[in-house]
Amino acid sequence: MTIAANFDPLGRPYFDLVVVRAPLSEVARAFDGYPPMRVKVAATPFLFPSQSYSGENSTMLLWQPEAAPQLTAFMPHAASSDYFFRSYCARFLFNVVEVRSTDEQVADQINSFEVHAEGKLRRMVRVMKDDHWDFFQEGNPLGFEQTARYASRLLKDRLTRDLVLDYLEAWGAPVREEAFWRTSIPAATFVSWT
Repeated sequence: MTIAANFDPLGRPYFDLVVVRAPLSEVARAFDGYPPMRVKVAATPFLFPSQSYSGENSTMLLWQPEAAPQLTAFMPHAASSDYFFRSYCARFLFNVVEVRSTDEQVADQINSFEVHAEGKLRRMVRVMKDDHWDFFQEGNPLGFEQTARYASRLLKDRLTRDLVLDYLEAWGAPVREEAFWRTSIPAATFVSWT
């Protein structure tokens, strides 16, 4: 099943998602077992997509997608990038992918795809506009990358949101399936230790 017409988590002006190759119970155990974090994982409602993604009442969501129960998905506050999540998951030796993407109406545009494995950055490819367009890549291309696109004359065309989503799916996160954005177990968030 693909995403229903009235459900468009991938069409947000700013899209940031981290996906871990481990079920939520393993990810929660890793964070809860690391005292210096000063945060622990706690249950939270999963009301996506109506749940706030930015602003005062936004929640850092962790969930186990119905479409891929072997994964944990994490959606941080809209403006915070991954906050601490991706870097700690890499430290815990989980395989992790992070994507960031803005639409063309956002002033400082970015499309980014980053993979960590065995505690190290394996691959990063990014196009962004600050004062001017910049294309950056690090690590060896993964087998599913469309590397011919990286030679495009227009830097902004080298990595688009559609291509980022293609890469996510090829990595193993079926984000274009509606069931990726549902969970059958309680979702989670981070709260301070008291």
